Amino acid sequence: MPVPYVHMAIFSQRRPIPTAVEYASKGKVVGQELKERREGRNAVVREVESELILDPHATVQLTMWLLEKVKNLSNLGVVDQKQMATAVSKIFPLEPGEKT
Repeated sequence: MPVPYVHMAIFSQRRPIPTAVEYASKGKVVGQELKERREGRNAVVREVESELILDPHATVQLTMWLLEKVKNLSNLGVVDQKQMATAVSKIFPLEPGEKT
């Protein structure tokens, strides 16, 4: 039986590079860009930075590592503990009658 793998892509997102830009000028001095005159596509460019293919063991280890980092952020007050607990309980719900 084939082992199921998790495929994850990490990407960055940016606006496209303009095809034309125009600057104000006074004599030989270049001024500010005239952003309203900028030409280019109205889109978002996604660039895949890295792809991970994880076996079940690596998937669990990465999950545990990320949960530890979220807990650390929670302890610093950056992430709300109630919000974190709600998110985790949605992924790993308790069985009826089961206690934490």
